[in-house]
Amino acid sequence: PLALSVVGTVALSCVLPQADDVGKTMSMLTAYMHNHELMERLRSRTVRDAWPTVFTWVLLLFTTCLGVGLDGYAGPPDVFAYTYLVSIVLVGFFAASLTFCMLHIARALSAMIDRFCCELAAGGDIAQAMRDWNVLQAVMLKASSSIEWIFVGMLLAVGFAVPLTLADLLTLGARWSALPPVVPGMIIMSLFVRAFLVAASIT
Repeated sequence: PLALSVVGTVALSCVLPQADDVGKTMSMLTAYMHNHELMERLRSRTVRDAWPTVFTWVLLLFTTCLGVGLDGYAGPPDVFAYTYLVSIVLVGFFAASLTFCMLHIARALSAMIDRFCCELAAGGDIAQAMRDWNVLQAVMLKASSSIEWIFVGMLLAVGFAVPLTLADLLTLGARWSALPPVVPGMIIMSLFVRAFLVAASIT
């Protein structure tokens, strides 16, 4: 379907140029979290994010199997069906990995800001707080600049995929058998939307 092709192509084209920057950002955030004893908090949040992401990917695989007829609902599978299944698996894994990476960075930034605010509210030294805030701002600037185009790509992918999903439904016709082919794209869009919501919670 059109929506799934656009989601994968747009997101991938925006991720590849910044892959090295994202790796450096992850290393920087990990070092900061270690220095301020926040790794345990980040680890618990990461585990809570991992399960919904894995469940969504498994749901994506299940609906894709329904769409290509591997369980007998839509006729016998052929070469095109298996090719479609492999492409969905790869695009879905890429989308889930990208979402999990964005969630990890967002959770780390949120934990860093929470720690700073709690220490300041507890009556910390103002001069030290100013120095800590300068360091925290530099870390947030580096992190946000390294993933800004990735978020742009995810936003564009969702923005294009919504009308194309409607176009797929109109092309396939108004019947229940038209839903399985378009559901995988909708599931991938839900992954991206979840990343947007978590990132928005930082501010």
